[in-house]
Amino acid sequence: KASQKPMFVDAYTTWCGPCKKMAKEVFTQETIGSYFNNTFINYQMDMEKGEGVDFAKLYEVNAFPTLLYFDSEGKLAFKAIGAKDENGLLSQAKLALNPEYQLATYKKEYEEGGKTTSDLTRYVNKLREGGTYVTAAQVVTDYINAMPEKERITADVWKLISGYIYDYKSNVFEFVLKNLKKYNAVADKDQV
Repeated sequence: KASQKPMFVDAYTTWCGPCKKMAKEVFTQETIGSYFNNTFINYQMDMEKGEGVDFAKLYEVNAFPTLLYFDSEGKLAFKAIGAKDENGLLSQAKLALNPEYQLATYKKEYEEGGKTTSDLTRYVNKLREGGTYVTAAQVVTDYINAMPEKERITADVWKLISGYIYDYKSNVFEFVLKNLKKYNAVADKDQV
């Protein structure tokens, strides 16, 4: 906090092959070390040991490696899943520092922009890119639940439901079952 630097966290497991490859071949590169040490407070955390277990739950870390970037206040700014090579990691880190690509920006656009389907889609796609599936599904569920029932039966809403709702116990899923014929009429019947 005193340094006012953002933080980078490499969320890994000991059995993850791509994690090992990044640790051996990417993080050891001089350009990576120089850039990351000058720009971030860096931390590697095993998601299956100690505080890593709770950290993984808190930040929905379900794939490895997951690379998390926090702002200087400790708020999650950017999250990505999957290994990167040297150039890919440098590009990603620069994107993570750009407010235009940060989670808070997408969330703010959605919440302050009238909660349009377009803003919602951008926001939940950003969440999904980082493997934050539970939060993405909850945001979509809240969005759909706030709509009048007659406005829920459109092709656009069906795309949201089919893309983000996986819980068969969800009230949105129940709504689809009750209105199956209506969804068949507005969307691809085979998909419905």
